[in-house]
Amino acid sequence: MAFAFYLKSAFRNIWSGKRQSLIYFLGFFISITAIISLSVWSSTSEDLAITDFMSDLDFELRVNSYLPHRIPEIKEWLDSDSLVDSTALVRSNIAFFNAENKVPDYRFLPLNNQDDMSNPIGLSTLLLVSNNTITRISKQFTVNGEFKLTGNDTLISESVALQLEVIYNQTIVPGMKVNMSICKKSTDFGIKLYQYEPKHFYNITIRGIYKAIPGITMLQSTYSQDFIEDSAIFLTKNLNIDDIDRMDENGLTPILVVKLNAKLLTEDGVNEIIPKIELLTDQLILAQTSSLPAILNAPLNDLEEAFKKTNVYVFILLPVIILGILQTLFSTNIVLEKKENEIQLLKQFGGQKSQIIGIFILEFLIIILIALSCSIITSLFIAAIIPAFGTQQLTWLTFSTYIQNLSISIIPVLLSISTIIIISMIYAIYKIDRILVSEVSEREQKFRNKIQKWILFAFLIATTLATIVLLVVFGIIYGKDFNYEYSFTLELAQKGSILFIILIALIVLLAICASVGLISLLGRSKWFYNTFLGKNGFFVRSNLRNSRFKFSPILLILLIVTSTTFFSMTVLSSLNQNEIDTAYYNQGADLRISTHNVDRSFAKTLSDIDGIDEVMPLMKISAKLASPELRQGYVSIYGINVSQFIKIGRWDDTSFIYSDDIMSEDYSDYTHIDWLNRLEMVANGTLISDSLARRFNLKVWDTVILSDLPLEAYAKSDVLTVVGIIHSAPGLGLSSEGNFALDQLNPYYLIVHDEKIFNDYGVPATDLFFASITEDANLEEVETEISSFSTIIEVNSPLEYVSFGEGYVFRYVPFIETFFIAQIVLVNIIGLLVILTNIDFILSQRKINNAILSALGNSHRNLAWMVSSELLVINFVTLFVSALIAFPMALLCLLLTKPFLLERVILPLRYSVNFIWLGAIIVFILGAPLLSIIPSLLRVKGEKVAESLQPTV
Repeated sequence: MAFAFYLKSAFRNIWSGKRQSLIYFLGFFISITAIISLSVWSSTSEDLAITDFMSDLDFELRVNSYLPHRIPEIKEWLDSDSLVDSTALVRSNIAFFNAENKVPDYRFLPLNNQDDMSNPIGLSTLLLVSNNTITRISKQFTVNGEFKLTGNDTLISESVALQLEVIYNQTIVPGMKVNMSICKKSTDFGIKLYQYEPKHFYNITIRGIYKAIPGITMLQSTYSQDFIEDSAIFLTKNLNIDDIDRMDENGLTPILVVKLNAKLLTEDGVNEIIPKIELLTDQLILAQTSSLPAILNAPLNDLEEAFKKTNVYVFILLPVIILGILQTLFSTNIVLEKKENEIQLLKQFGGQKSQIIGIFILEFLIIILIALSCSIITSLFIAAIIPAFGTQQLTWLTFSTYIQNLSISIIPVLLSISTIIIISMIYAIYKIDRILVSEVSEREQKFRNKIQKWILFAFLIATTLATIVLLVVFGIIYGKDFNYEYSFTLELAQKGSILFIILIALIVLLAICASVGLISLLGRSKWFYNTFLGKNGFFVRSNLRNSRFKFSPILLILLIVTSTTFFSMTVLSSLNQNEIDTAYYNQGADLRISTHNVDRSFAKTLSDIDGIDEVMPLMKISAKLASPELRQGYVSIYGINVSQFIKIGRWDDTSFIYSDDIMSEDYSDYTHIDWLNRLEMVANGTLISDSLARRFNLKVWDTVILSDLPLEAYAKSDVLTVVGIIHSAPGLGLSSEGNFALDQLNPYYLIVHDEKIFNDYGVPATDLFFASITEDANLEEVETEISSFSTIIEVNSPLEYVSFGEGYVFRYVPFIETFFIAQIVLVNIIGLLVILTNIDFILSQRKINNAILSALGNSHRNLAWMVSSELLVINFVTLFVSALIAFPMALLCLLLTKPFLLERVILPLRYSVNFIWLGAIIVFILGAPLLSIIPSLLRVKGEKVAESLQPTV
């Protein structure tokens, strides 16, 4: 019976105080909706990205064996495991073209000096695969023709097609027939035809001519970039069992590749993918002791790391959560202030403190449940819309896919919601208790309030100082980890996020401390108010200084909103400018021309186009870096024409970074021109990555050894002299990290002379040219003319700078800039809502004061001017103080949290302020509060003075 009474009373109070209830509802609704939306979006995005990723990945596991004859047995064991979807055998070898009529001792190496250069042999690497494997790897290639095989046909790379054009003296197109010879033996030192035991196949149809799309896949991690770019693909079933046996006898054993069941592999989340595969390999090794399994860790780790990195972006929305909590507290305060008379009345009628508290707490809980129900429904739609900011488009397909695959992390959501509810309930109980305490004298109550304020202020100061100390300590500790790092791992990103959280907390704390201090200072300058506000100065000063119902909540909210907005806008502007600068730098020159594999002489064709000044072909190979000091690992080798690259390259002052730990002070004044001229002077010279130099303690004039050079190279190794150490290069990006957007697959690159790659390594073709245009040329017209050539793929195409795993994550997860924009928008919306409700409440509380002024002859216009003046004082002070807080904090953020803000640093992150955005937000901060007072002033204008002076019962 008692509960029914409480429930009935609560519903009656909610209905009778609809406006106050709506205020409280909105406070909770916004906070809870933000939390649930982020959780649903994060969990669902992870599931969808994993599904896309696993369906596109060719294979997750490969298996070799030191007893090759056991591979069929290993394959049978794997096929019986429920986690395995399919298995296939892949063989690598060498293929000849136009070798069918050559004598066995025909010498074909070097390719540019064979026994019969009037009718030469073509040479390529070869992949022997099944139809199932063709299907699995098809997404790794673009193809002219069809990427499929049926029987007596083949697929060839663009590089092989270029060779065949020279051999047959005609353009190679899909559908043509060639003769191909498959080797049954391979040797590193063979230069005669018979040494490879070729088997000839006649009238083979070229089904397609392909170009590899860079990525971390099993195929591309098993075979080198040069192997794939200079290769042919043939069906294993075209060879008979004797041919296969002969290959096995000669050591050309197959690799067993394994495709796992995506549903079983991913059902427990991205964190459990690799452990499941590791469990399978452990079981395989126990059952088949000769097996040598290798997991494709790189893309799986890349996906997991990409998700964890994007998850820390949620910290950018921390001010939204803080303001949501403050909005809830302010809403609670407004509701209870307006119900003060009701609370006192219940006490006078004999209500116990616990009963009164129970009625109002139940009322709040009912509103919270309603808000929670509405938030859940709203959050599902918001979560489904968020991916549109990642893909830059919203379609019904993506929306419906999201809705159909919704998932949520229950525990974090429950903890967050419970925390907000508990904080609100504790504050509500405290506030009701304060209202019910009437035994204390007014003087004693003022004394207690003063003590509480000083305690609170002391706590704020102590917390702020502790946060500053924390920032200094973590900044020093993590700063050491960030030194000389240009590509940031998940661990560094998480450390950067900790510093970012501390900075956000410090901004909020400084804003709160400033609001406390300003409240007591704003009303002290009597001269200022009298001079600029005239007779109204007294009333404005009185309201700011002594009024019980002054705009202190407005000042607090404005300081938090403005400080965080200025801070985020500055960081965002700096990120956008860095993105623009980096994109300009990565393009390399006025024109970045991507082609099919063509001879470097195509540069002459391009240079004949009106408007083009100079053209530089960029020569590329990959090789292994090996020396007594270095362990083996693939690197990219880029060949440049030094004099051309100096002229047309978009070099930056930081392309070469002087550092006394890897270079002596003699080089401190060197520019990129000086370093490139050193390369020009040393025929066998190379520029190497600064991170490579640090890792292996390499200095200028040290040597590095290259091995595993292309098949065309007669010598299989080479010695290079380090003539300089480079940080990054225009068009090539960072020299110490793979970059798929720039076709840089290996972790390091070296720069050499283009003539070395052409003459010493026997590579005449390339697929990338840099060019400059003349001063009077129209860039768009030049681009259009270049694009008319059939060999051109793209001219100045946008370079999307994301890693393999990130490519899938960012289908559903917006970039970091979107989070900053969302924070700015949401903070200002919530702030405006809090300001509106508080202004309305404060002005309604001033009703009697305003009525007295009206009775004394004060006009409504003058009242509006007084309130506007009061708000303008607060607004201008807020803007000034916020600038003092936000702009230095933004600079610290750029200096300390780079791993959180960026994936990598190609160009330094420079401080930038967008004054147009800044001006727009200043206008909003000044104008929004002034506009928000209009409804309240209109309501005051409509009230009669006598009614306003009547006491409220």
